[in-house]
Amino acid sequence: MALVSCTPAPRSFDSAAWKSADAYVRGAMANDLVNRNVLGGKGASEVETLLGAPNYSASGWYGYAIMTSSKCRVWTCRVNVVFDAETQKVVDAAVDEHLVH
Repeated sequence: MALVSCTPAPRSFDSAAWKSADAYVRGAMANDLVNRNVLGGKGASEVETLLGAPNYSASGWYGYAIMTSSKCRVWTCRVNVVFDAETQKVVDAAVDEHLVH
């Protein structure tokens, strides 16, 4: 009997792979991207060069869709990228998983 995991096996972040990947593959790279602070201090254009266009955006914030577990089928799962209001540089990047209301 084979067991199939709904959680992607962790992968190292790779910009080219991220830009061409689906949310599941991005989910496998998300923790490495965040934990190594790959985006720290970068401007919006540098973030887009590394990750491509965001799935979501607002003033001072980008969101990239990911799938880190089966709950992401119901929850909103993404990498949130927050820019400083003055410098317009990344001050935080984090994996966010929350139930859609």
